[in-house]
Amino acid sequence: MQLADLRVRPTDTEPAASRWQGAWTNEGSADVAISRAGNRTVITGNAFWPARPEENEWVTIHIGEVDGPIAITGHRATYGDDNDCQLELTLLADFLLISDNRRCGGMNVTFSGVYVRAD
Repeated sequence: MQLADLRVRPTDTEPAASRWQGAWTNEGSADVAISRAGNRTVITGNAFWPARPEENEWVTIHIGEVDGPIAITGHRATYGDDNDCQLELTLLADFLLISDNRRCGGMNVTFSGVYVRAD
């Protein structure tokens, strides 16, 4: 295959709300779930540093949590809480990209990454 043969597929900039919903993992140190609660879409999740507790022989004390509504606009969404944790989410095909402001938990904890469906 030649580089000239590559094509960028168009991004669905208005995915159905159901495309956001489900369990997502970055197959590393964080998992999130997006669901409907009444008339809102909410995100819940946990992040760990250096890794999930079941992968360590010691107790992980660096943790982060998100739990609350997200505001969806097209294929992008935002989350913010009273602890100054902020997430920017982008839904691209079968991937969920999350970027945080590094204020969503203890030292070195981050939700930033590329997520795939855990279902």
